[in-house]
Amino acid sequence: MPVELAAKRSCQAAAVVMATIVLAQVVLRYVFRAPLIWAEEASVFLMIWVAFVGAGLALREGAHIAMNLVPARLPFFWSRLLLAVSGAAMIGFLALVLWQGALLAAFVGDQPSPALRIPMVWPYAIMPLGAAFMILEVVAALVDPQTRPLSRSESG
Repeated sequence: MPVELAAKRSCQAAAVVMATIVLAQVVLRYVFRAPLIWAEEASVFLMIWVAFVGAGLALREGAHIAMNLVPARLPFFWSRLLLAVSGAAMIGFLALVLWQGALLAAFVGDQPSPALRIPMVWPYAIMPLGAAFMILEVVAALVDPQTRPLSRSESG
């Protein structure tokens, strides 16, 4: 629960800060003709945070799009087996994203971002962090699919 709350709060804060930065950039650019040179870069980094951490939250809520027609019509055993296979495929893909994202973050190392001048390892680290969070959510959904479904069934 604390991880979920921290993820939700961080996404909310990132969205608010991003909206504030973009609004300030528009006002400063078009009203005062004095744009912020770092606003676009900061808003992109915040959007990446919201996308990757928010994807894990969406997994927790079962909000990702899914096709439930076949699993809903299968007997319980086959439905659970299909859930396990799809969960394993998701974990495999996310593990690949985590691994390659970590390699990419390590590769960019101390290279500074163009406008903010922060080490690019921080923005790139969002990718493996988000993938790790999603892996934990998929595992939790596979352990307890009744309370943590990978997707919500609209048919009931």
